[in-house]
Amino acid sequence: MHHRQFRSRGGQHSVANLLHLCGWGNHTGCHGIAHSQAGHDKGWSVQSWAVPTAIPIQHAAHGLVLLDDVGRWAPAQKEAGPWAFAE
Repeated sequence: MHHRQFRSRGGQHSVANLLHLCGWGNHTGCHGIAHSQAGHDKGWSVQSWAVPTAIPIQHAAHGLVLLDDVGRWAPAQKEAGPWAFAE
């Protein structure tokens, strides 16, 4: 289980903040990627001031999606400003 907003940075155990990733510790597999710039670029890790529900993740099967705190996801689209749910 990976916290997108790291627990050391105030990340909570909320659904939108958690991802199931392969790998051991913070160094191997997708979990290792999540702790790198590539993981940040995929939305697998977010800054301490970010709101995880507002940052899309790159999903292998569904592309860019936004997660919510009840376990749902929706396709994301990028407009002129921040990420938003697709219509």
